[in-house]
Amino acid sequence: MKICPKCQKTYNDENLNFCLDDGSVLAQGGSQPGNDSLPETVMMSSPRPTAPNQQVDTSSPPSWGHQQPSVPTWSAAAQPAKGKSKSWLWVLGILAGVVVLCGGGIVGMAVLLASVDTEESNSTTKTNIDLGNRTISSDDSAKFSKVDLSGWTKVNPEYAAAEYENGELVMGTKEKRYYYVLIATSQFKTDDATTRVTVRNVDEEPTDLGYGLIFHSDPEKPLVKDYAFLIDASKKRYRIVKHSPGKETDLVKWTRSAVIKDGTQKNVLEVRDSNGDISLFINGQKVDSIKNSDGYGGGVAGIYSGGGIPVAFSDLEIGK
Repeated sequence: MKICPKCQKTYNDENLNFCLDDGSVLAQGGSQPGNDSLPETVMMSSPRPTAPNQQVDTSSPPSWGHQQPSVPTWSAAAQPAKGKSKSWLWVLGILAGVVVLCGGGIVGMAVLLASVDTEESNSTTKTNIDLGNRTISSDDSAKFSKVDLSGWTKVNPEYAAAEYENGELVMGTKEKRYYYVLIATSQFKTDDATTRVTVRNVDEEPTDLGYGLIFHSDPEKPLVKDYAFLIDASKKRYRIVKHSPGKETDLVKWTRSAVIKDGTQKNVLEVRDSNGDISLFINGQKVDSIKNSDGYGGGVAGIYSGGGIPVAFSDLEIGK
């Protein structure tokens, strides 16, 4: 005899395995020899609840980008800008490694995720020196050494893209919040020198971050102690920043300047350092000046592309 453990109905058909009333699996009934009681009910433990906000261990953040063996990767936590500035800087990863380039020696590279305050300074009060329409020519007496940019295309494809064509290195970040920096070798020092580069906005797109010239940079640790002279040709404006570990600080906020050529026209950015007094020129005209207080001693030149737009760089050179 078989019995339903749920409704207690009995069946004499030994070939029947399921209760005809409720479908429960039939068990051997009390008529079986040596078994006068119903089988025990097996209690199943409740499933372990899943935590909806399970914490993820972030003590060991992942590394981004290409990394040569035995080359350390530096990273930093998010740091808000001080004072009233709205600038914030989130470091996804700083690749302070090196990439061997064909004919270009060794170049350090770094990539950051950032956003900047787009507030512009009033050019009528912010410009340190009023030169009117007078143009100051470059120091032609200096002996210039040109950096070969043809091999500077080996960027991290996760963050940027670069190609060299018709004498220009065209580089742009994959997202608008990124900027990407490439640094020259130690022979291209910017201390007490004139450093210049020609830049061109390929697609005439605006950028909140800008693009331009890096100077006084540690050749092995980009964006640790250096400056950047940046423009946004679409809005005819420039800014000057300095870098410390995990931080970008505006020395001169976005300032409009009529000397900047808009559209896809070329603009020449020039930095002249004389015993720490730094003068900054656009297309041969002085637009601003700063004091060198935080640059890397014996620092080098580099290029900076930000805002997710392709920028063409050419004629990166240093003169003594």
